[in-house]
Amino acid sequence: MMHSLLPPKPLLLADANQSALTAMALDAFRAGHYQYALALIDRSCRTFAPAAEHLRLRAALRHRLGDATGSYDDLQAAAQMQPPDFQGHFLLMGAAARLGRCDESLAYAERLLTAADAAAYTRRSLRVLSSVCPEGLGWCVLAGETVTVHLYWNGAPSLRIETFWDGERETRDIGRRERGAHVFDHRAVVELPWRPGAARFSAVTSVPLLGGRISAPRSTAEGESTEMVNGQLLAAPVAGGVPRMTVVIPVYRDLEATVACLESVVRHSTGRASIVVVDDASPEPELSAYVLRLAETGAITCIRRRQNGGFIAAVESALDIVADGDIILLNSDTVVPAGWLDVLTAVAHTDERIGTVTPLSNNGELTSFPEPFVVNPLPSDAVLAMLNDAARSVNGNDAIDIPNGIGFCMYIKRRCLDSVGRFGERYLSHGYFEDVAFSLRADRQGFRNVCATGLVVAHRGSASYRQSKRSFVLRNIGEIARRYPSLGARTDWFVARDTLKPARERILKALPDAAWQAQTAVFVSAAAHTPFDRAVDNLCGDDGAGRILFQSPAGHPHVIVVTMTGAFDFSVAADWLNPDDRAFLTRIAGLCGAKKSICLLFAELPPCLLDLIGQLQVPCEIAVLDEKALLDNPSATALLRHAKRIHAGCESAAAILRQSAPDAPVATAPLMTINRQPAETPSVTQDAPIAILPLEPGIAAWRDVEALGLELHRRADRRELIVMGTIMNEAPLMRIGNIMSLGEVSAGEVADLLKLYHCGAAFIAGGSHRFYDERLPALAKVRVPVAARSAGILAELVSGSTDLAIEPKATPRDAAAAVVSWCSAVAAPDEPALRNGTDA
Repeated sequence: MMHSLLPPKPLLLADANQSALTAMALDAFRAGHYQYALALIDRSCRTFAPAAEHLRLRAALRHRLGDATGSYDDLQAAAQMQPPDFQGHFLLMGAAARLGRCDESLAYAERLLTAADAAAYTRRSLRVLSSVCPEGLGWCVLAGETVTVHLYWNGAPSLRIETFWDGERETRDIGRRERGAHVFDHRAVVELPWRPGAARFSAVTSVPLLGGRISAPRSTAEGESTEMVNGQLLAAPVAGGVPRMTVVIPVYRDLEATVACLESVVRHSTGRASIVVVDDASPEPELSAYVLRLAETGAITCIRRRQNGGFIAAVESALDIVADGDIILLNSDTVVPAGWLDVLTAVAHTDERIGTVTPLSNNGELTSFPEPFVVNPLPSDAVLAMLNDAARSVNGNDAIDIPNGIGFCMYIKRRCLDSVGRFGERYLSHGYFEDVAFSLRADRQGFRNVCATGLVVAHRGSASYRQSKRSFVLRNIGEIARRYPSLGARTDWFVARDTLKPARERILKALPDAAWQAQTAVFVSAAAHTPFDRAVDNLCGDDGAGRILFQSPAGHPHVIVVTMTGAFDFSVAADWLNPDDRAFLTRIAGLCGAKKSICLLFAELPPCLLDLIGQLQVPCEIAVLDEKALLDNPSATALLRHAKRIHAGCESAAAILRQSAPDAPVATAPLMTINRQPAETPSVTQDAPIAILPLEPGIAAWRDVEALGLELHRRADRRELIVMGTIMNEAPLMRIGNIMSLGEVSAGEVADLLKLYHCGAAFIAGGSHRFYDERLPALAKVRVPVAARSAGILAELVSGSTDLAIEPKATPRDAAAAVVSWCSAVAAPDEPALRNGTDA
């Protein structure tokens, strides 16, 4: 019999904060009540912002209960928050191996096998890796002047290995020396002294080889660690008396991104600044050759490092030879527009307290544009020029304070650099968050970190260190948080206030006419988080992704969010009651040149959207996606009367439309159908919880859950309810005593969670009016009996012989009585459910 998911004192659970939930989960874990412990920590992670330790606890419980994928996902999320130690790497390696993900498992194993202080994990790691690398594996370690190659393999008693010293190949056959840790058939250890004068070593064999690329040991390169080409360029005078500037660009990988970056910098910086490119021992010979050729033309100064040291070491190499003037740190995966140095310089010198300046960027973290705080698509050169021109025209040299500078493009004034000290921090590794550390030190000394909202720089992101980035990021972010504990609160405040929003919106509203061209105009009135992308894609077809979307969020009839999809994706909000915004909306509606319009009816369209639809004067197609769109809705009636074509969200909506308007041009196929495989073997037992799937967080779903919880109490039914989704005011529900609310759950998670919690049935609360819901196809994977009000699209979800189709207008109490009786009726024959009380 499964242990109860709920504690004996539900009042404590209803009001429990994150600490209390975690403590209760740990107690249950130690007692062996894994299902109950999982429910507690799952609620903690979904309701509150989880820390790494919460995710690791949930990962352990998911592993115990057989959810290998969920366990691995949680371990990865925890590692993003807190750098894993050796045990953390071992857990990640094992979780990846259980899923058969060989490359990921090997990536986590590399630290365990190559670190000198992780020898205790070698044998355990080999046992785990033998499941994903049955043919064998190996790793290379550099100690002093010797490369040691460890090899484990199965099959033939010898193994061929190819070694390369600066590209010069040697081939040798390695014979078995001993049995491989009782896991593999053979083991061999090869020690190779470092070849004099060689800069790099690499090895290849028929089994995966970790750490197979090694740069020269420090002692070998001592005294000649860097080489400078075209250093005389740094002494060239700067014309016009402008402040001397030096652009510092460390490069390591990705020739294509580096070429694009350097070409843009050289093109838009000549005569304005010196350019120092640091080749940080790149493993790509073509990249090193390109940088050297560029230096020989006189366009840049090149510093060639013999050993890779990461972003910090590369920057320090440049600062060693740049004695004066301001510094611009630039990632090698950026593209700069014309006039970029003019804007940075002007903004930096608007206030002597400014220490660092960071521009807007598609991938700028705090300064991301057009969508804030996310990675936006990389703009083309033409789009970048358009955005930058608009930014310069409306924002000029405006400077907005930000919590810290961001190193993809960071201008540092010389006074700030001299005051704060050199750029690097010895506790950081390989160039991640050193920009944050420097700017926070500057902040402590009274300097401002600002964003130049009149400049937009393109940034690809992650071009230099690729897969190795994760470990560096994890280590450095932990150090930053430890040394600057107030940064989190300051960043949260900045994100909540979004002080860059006015500047971003000014840019978008200033875009030229060409930016608003679209083939299709889409009009939507729906709740803010209503998903409808699939419907738009189906209706627009092959329009080259040239769409302009006008959305009025339900409850805000005067607000219109305009979203462009095409060569450049962006959104901007406008208020119809504001004369300037109304003029802006009218202008872009006239400019878009749409050949057709599509209207998605979830609810009544506000007058502002109707005005814009009328202004377009192009054929309009209507999609009826909610029952509310047809009830006492004069605007919808008028649109339907003149529609070129009408699309029904589901088959029941199509039937209603054909009956009410027989001559209407209703499309043959509905936009959505649900082909669900009903449950083959009912599993509703007296112990199996009932899952509650709320389609909306509002009062209708809340009343359904309350009624069902009370009905179970009335019948003395021991079954418990697990709410898998967001629901309003959940604490009173949980005080009923048989309800556990997990918090936010995506539709794609539901089927797996039903298995994880051994739910015997599911009840969809609320949502009876829906004709269309893009979350429902994911519920077709549900293999337990489902109960729902049989209206609209939900009727297709409860079509199985063991499902329950509830009367659409049933009250919450009647629906609850029907659900409890239904659960009893379909109980598994070998474990009958309780049948106390009367049926509805």
